[in-house]
Amino acid sequence: MRYQGAAATLAVTGLSALLGCGSGGSTSSAGAAAASGASAGSLTIAGNAGVIGGNGAGGGAASVAGAAPHTGGSAGAPAASGGASASSAATGLTPSPLGSGDHTPGSVSIGTVATVAGCLNEPWDLAFNPKRPTELWIPSHGDDGMCIVTAATSGSPKSERRLEPSHSHFMARPAGLAFGGDATSFGIPGTFSTANDSEGDGNPLDGQLWNGIVLWSSDLQTFGVYHGADGNSHLDMLHDSPGARGIAWEKDNIYWVFGAYLGDITRYDFVQDHGRGNADHSDGKQWHYVAGKVKAVPGAPSQLAYDATSGALYIADTGNGRVAKLDTKSGTQSPTRHTRPRDRIETQVDAVLLDANLADVVPAGGELKAPAGLELSDNVLYVSDWSTGVIHSFSADGKHLNWLDTGLGAGTVGGVAIGPDGRLYFVAAKTNAVHVITP
Repeated sequence: MRYQGAAATLAVTGLSALLGCGSGGSTSSAGAAAASGASAGSLTIAGNAGVIGGNGAGGGAASVAGAAPHTGGSAGAPAASGGASASSAATGLTPSPLGSGDHTPGSVSIGTVATVAGCLNEPWDLAFNPKRPTELWIPSHGDDGMCIVTAATSGSPKSERRLEPSHSHFMARPAGLAFGGDATSFGIPGTFSTANDSEGDGNPLDGQLWNGIVLWSSDLQTFGVYHGADGNSHLDMLHDSPGARGIAWEKDNIYWVFGAYLGDITRYDFVQDHGRGNADHSDGKQWHYVAGKVKAVPGAPSQLAYDATSGALYIADTGNGRVAKLDTKSGTQSPTRHTRPRDRIETQVDAVLLDANLADVVPAGGELKAPAGLELSDNVLYVSDWSTGVIHSFSADGKHLNWLDTGLGAGTVGGVAIGPDGRLYFVAAKTNAVHVITP
């Protein structure tokens, strides 16, 4: 791949699979030969395609050549490590989703495309749906929308944008998404949760400090479509992480959230959802950890990854320039209920865990400057750096395995995910795109 900037058209050659979201630009197709002599300000991609992406109003271009999309890899249920996807290798090196060349953008193929107007607006995260493993969900931090891409790794992907009717509260500036358990109160399996980067109640900036984490159905006939008693489709909500920046699923209806306003990590249990579009949150439980020991950066995600085998929660501690690990089995519960400014009592448990063990995995001052996206797959941590546009891989104990400079620069590379085809997908917030790396 040669990433040289933006242009105005998309040329597709061979059997490439492309889909994306954004505005501006056009799409054309050619028979079989690879486009050659690409002009400056264009993107050239060679090799297997299978690409999802988008561009903002400035347009963007891709020239794609080579073989049909890679279709290998497993496509089953989520792994024990909090729903992590399958990856190519436990070492991150043989082969590595980040390639084996000189770590430059040209050492791999990086796919991107812009064909569907308005699907993405400042995406910070992405996740494959374990119930339909080639279905990719991308929330937009910029306009509260959700881009759902079906057959995302195939030769004929399709995308759809959905906007929850009450998005200004229930999906206000979503920073992260994690798929969860199957059980629902209404019998249709499949759930996910979003973490909202909002400090509001009626809107993200109203200062009410009444936002956090929302439970949703991943059923396509429910999410954003079904309107319950309050005119929306959400299944539950807990409000104690204003300015949430990242999320990871543990089990059942239990999630972990990075809260920017309080500088803490919170374990949330919705227990049982309250049904579609209702409002009873009284059975919820929440436990706050390591207050003041993690730090967000304005305008950047701080994603999480949970390992169910060890009980470790990995944290992209963006403001402290490190990846940290929380021992979720440690800590002593305080006898005093948790409180904060503008608090409202709504849950049966709101506790503080004292003296929980938080340790460095990748210390500050080394390879990372501002870790943002985080994926745990086959005991390998994939970490994007918001300050540099570089994606790194580390062993679970912090050994640096590999890295790739995406060439996209600072302030854009956020969430990362290993797809069912073993390739690494990532979002680019500035260009409203999803990219895929073919080593």
